[in-house]
Amino acid sequence: MAVRAQREEKSEFVAKLEAVLPEIRNRFGVTKIGIFGSTARGDDRPESDVDVLVELSPDHLTFRNFIALADFHMPPE
Repeated sequence: MAVRAQREEKSEFVAKLEAVLPEIRNRFGVTKIGIFGSTARGDDRPESDVDVLVELSPDHLTFRNFIALADFHMPPE
């Protein structure tokens, strides 16, 4: 999943992600979450998206759940 947002510090994005983590764990069965790509390496640019990798629990591995998670938007500040 890739997230496109206005440019912000990586620490701010991680804080927002941590704030919604309980919701996405309960709602979508997310067991692990990580950031990879240019943002994780620290060489992202203003037009870069944020690549997010998630692992789902086996009982949440459905196409419907995957699509719902892909459509999830973090609330604005």
